[in-house]
Amino acid sequence: MALDSVVCPKCGTVYPAEIAEVMFAIRQRVRYTSHRPVCVACEQTDRDDRKRQRRAVAKAHDTTRFHARRHGMGKAEFAAQYGWRPERIAHDIEHAYDNTCCYCQRPYAAMGHGLADVTIDVIDPTKEPFYETNTRPCCMTCNREKGPLTPEQFGRRKQGWRLWEEHRRIGPKQLGLAF
Repeated sequence: MALDSVVCPKCGTVYPAEIAEVMFAIRQRVRYTSHRPVCVACEQTDRDDRKRQRRAVAKAHDTTRFHARRHGMGKAEFAAQYGWRPERIAHDIEHAYDNTCCYCQRPYAAMGHGLADVTIDVIDPTKEPFYETNTRPCCMTCNREKGPLTPEQFGRRKQGWRLWEEHRRIGPKQLGLAF
């Protein structure tokens, strides 16, 4: 690259010649329709974007496999019988991550583990796990706390947690418990 500067055809960034030598190092892992070399930053961004898109789908497949094993079934059989479609689950996981846990109302982004914080809860474990009617995304903490409890039992447990949080917020002095 003997020019004074080089422009990345994808992002339009203008690189001085001495920087262009390393920013346009030959990397043929990513192919573009223009068949012109792009900067390594664009290549990395494209790889990161594809990885992010696949993470939710991979998580959906893993979640389906996990629930299928719990029911003593193969993944394909479980998915067909109960409607666990990976693309739908991935969409629900991504949507949930952009919002809050349905149980504790805490934002997933504040939890710190990315998509790993989003799980699929079988609402009533005493019934069949039909995806559209007996599941919902929730955070890992709430899903573990709920465990095999029925919705009624978990509702009572959530009430207990609210009382505990209120007690902590008010403090023992206001409740006459401090010495």
